[in-house]
Amino acid sequence: MEKTVAADPEYPLAHSALAVAWTNLGYDEKAKEEAKRAFDLSMKLSHENRLAVEGRYLETINERDKAIEIYRTLWNFFPDNLDYGLQLASAQTAAGHGRDAQNTLEALRKLPRP
Repeated sequence: MEKTVAADPEYPLAHSALAVAWTNLGYDEKAKEEAKRAFDLSMKLSHENRLAVEGRYLETINERDKAIEIYRTLWNFFPDNLDYGLQLASAQTAAGHGRDAQNTLEALRKLPRP
């Protein structure tokens, strides 16, 4: 991911993907920096991608309730998108909204198989 960002440092989705990688590796500060960079560069993206980048950024700065609303919006617009539903459930879990996360996962289980 670092090579991808280096190849095109102005591409916000690469920064956002790198933020996810840093988060998964436990480098929260690096994740926050990349998510912020992605957010700053996201104005030319489609509305859908801009919201996804913003949700990721809000998660990294612990604005979980705002991230939940963004992921809920994405999932409402794209209810068959498994990733948006999983991001919503993950954000709900991180925010301590276990019952909401459970309800989201139950709704995801009702989706037709890909």
